[in-house]
Amino acid sequence: MFPIIPQSFAAVRFTALFGVAVMTLSPRDASAQSTSRNGTFNMEWSPEANDGSIRLSGAAKGNLRVESRGDSARVRLELTQRPDGQPESTVHDLVGSWQGDTLTFVQPLSPQVQAGGQSTSMSGHSAWRIVVNGDAVTGTMQMQLDQMNIAIPRMLITGKRATP
Repeated sequence: MFPIIPQSFAAVRFTALFGVAVMTLSPRDASAQSTSRNGTFNMEWSPEANDGSIRLSGAAKGNLRVESRGDSARVRLELTQRPDGQPESTVHDLVGSWQGDTLTFVQPLSPQVQAGGQSTSMSGHSAWRIVVNGDAVTGTMQMQLDQMNIAIPRMLITGKRATP
């Protein structure tokens, strides 16, 4: 003889199983990932190599504050030290995007370039690619000046999450 299971018991069992399936598919992992993406990071960047026609020396420093919403991010990049060791106080408010744990954004540039004893204003951009792994950040930054067809050394980025 088969046991008789009341219909209400089967409904409770189905509801419990459905609830487990919904919890498994919930976006909890995405929100945890988004939280780890957010924060302020202290970073340093220096040239990968200095064997080209443009030579850069020293390391620049800055702070990167990231506020993510889905795959978009508001980025505040505050430069605190130039590569020559001098203090810097330039702040850029930018928009970035995430692909997995990688944040990309573009910083507009308008540097003064010294050449042949003359100063010339130029325009360009820096393409940033930052990988967040827990409290550590690594990545690259590549500068491009619109009026110059010269390869500028890629910058390597290292850093860590700032402690409150």
